[in-house]
Amino acid sequence: MIPQGYKQTEIGVIPQDWNVHTLEMLYNITSSKRVFQSQWRKSGIPFYRAREIAVMSEGKSAPEDLYIDADLYNQYTRQYGSIKKDDVLITGVGTLGKVYVVKESDKFYFKDGNIIWLQFKDGFSSQYLKHQYDMPVLINQVFGNAGGSTVATYTITNAKSTKVPVPPLDEQKRIAEALSDVDSMISS
Repeated sequence: MIPQGYKQTEIGVIPQDWNVHTLEMLYNITSSKRVFQSQWRKSGIPFYRAREIAVMSEGKSAPEDLYIDADLYNQYTRQYGSIKKDDVLITGVGTLGKVYVVKESDKFYFKDGNIIWLQFKDGFSSQYLKHQYDMPVLINQVFGNAGGSTVATYTITNAKSTKVPVPPLDEQKRIAEALSDVDSMISS
């Protein structure tokens, strides 16, 4: 029996005033332009793979041991765009579903295909989404859709169809803040 004030949806029981949207409805979903290993350098603009994004998702600094030339970075960001505050990067190989929310001060490039790039649109909280990737509803979708015989992957196609519980924006922000406070208390 569904409690009063709640409703049954394809992702489970949620409050009556919440909705369910696919990530494709909430973000522009893409990836970066391919950077070949021959283009990696020992200095320049930091270049991150899934393992560095996974480290950053835990609030730690990523080791900066790979770079690309500033000229290549400028060319690619001019042609294909660059990360912006509140964009979301999600690991699609290795440790799946690790989420990093881009900060205003970030300047780096990242590996195509291994990292899914959700370009921020107004009206949805990226911090809320980050915490949703720690919840069973999204975890089950990430791992349930992960294909591959030897190495599981979470693809752009999978991300586009991932269903997210969506409360009103002010409630998203309160939930994200409360969960961030809990994470901080656990860390300390």
